[in-house]
Amino acid sequence: MIEGSDRERRLYAGTLDRLAVGTLWVDRRCRVLGSNRVADEILAADDGLRLAGRELRPSLRSERLQLLELVARVDGQRGPGPALVEGMTLTRPSGRPRLGVLVRPVPASAGADYGPCPAAVLHISDAERSVGASPALLRSLFGLTGAESALVLLLVEGLTLEAAAAHQDISRHTARSQLRSIFAKTGVTRQTELLRLVLRSVVPLG
Repeated sequence: MIEGSDRERRLYAGTLDRLAVGTLWVDRRCRVLGSNRVADEILAADDGLRLAGRELRPSLRSERLQLLELVARVDGQRGPGPALVEGMTLTRPSGRPRLGVLVRPVPASAGADYGPCPAAVLHISDAERSVGASPALLRSLFGLTGAESALVLLLVEGLTLEAAAAHQDISRHTARSQLRSIFAKTGVTRQTELLRLVLRSVVPLG
């Protein structure tokens, strides 16, 4: 991977390393301009996401096209106002849990030394990696119960609501009820927004 010399970018990437969140800086054609260690490990596994030269390639063509569309949409909405954040999941041929991908604008100084300005930052979550936010932290930040905090962490790690319910040995009805309560306490209405909020709350995402 290309290594930037910008100190703030390296601190940013290192923080996300500790949270087990993969981070990629990409241009409009999804060519990788920079990455952190976790992203490198995910790409090296070649299971749902890989590099073809420097181009980022999801395994399924439909998901490649969707990712390109999301990057273009985020890049096209730069400017004042709320940042546009998009999300999707990526199928893994191995049958392992899907990768979660959050596509968001580039923090102001993150791409300073890359030459071409990145079009977007991709945050990649893998359900088999542990995200470094704790239930206690989520309870403190948002007033969630222990059960609600555990559900949020599973969703952040890429599990569907149904899979998270099964993991916790609760019914889908109970999980949906908990999710409604989480939305009410955090002020969001979608799981993508919840992921964005949690990441923003535990690391400096700009």
